[in-house]
Amino acid sequence: MSWDWSMPTVISPATLSFSGSVPRNVQCSACGVPPRLGANLIAVTLLLSDLLAAGSRLSSLGVVTRDFSGKITTEPSVIGWMPSAQIYFSDPDGHTVEYITLLDEAPECEFVGSLSAWKARQKMVQPR
Repeated sequence: MSWDWSMPTVISPATLSFSGSVPRNVQCSACGVPPRLGANLIAVTLLLSDLLAAGSRLSSLGVVTRDFSGKITTEPSVIGWMPSAQIYFSDPDGHTVEYITLLDEAPECEFVGSLSAWKARQKMVQPR
């Protein structure tokens, strides 16, 4: 995958290009902590359907994708306090790229895990 940082367009959900310098001191706005998976983070919001396809698509291009904990996987992970589903990978310059989707479900602050575990948990707590 090639990256062109000089073009100010989003080419597709699996390829990002933008203009300007990449921020060097990205921190979480909620807690001030730098991202765990890299010193620089670029977050891109996707539709859930695009996020679900992104892991396999990136893998087919030779891009290694990871979950929130850093484990290699093509399945998105979920951070329950938001809640959001996301997958991470590195661009050729070493920046962490996060594809993220906010989930339209009630938050669960303690949950961090795979999207499939999140869905299974949701099924277990639904009233019959």
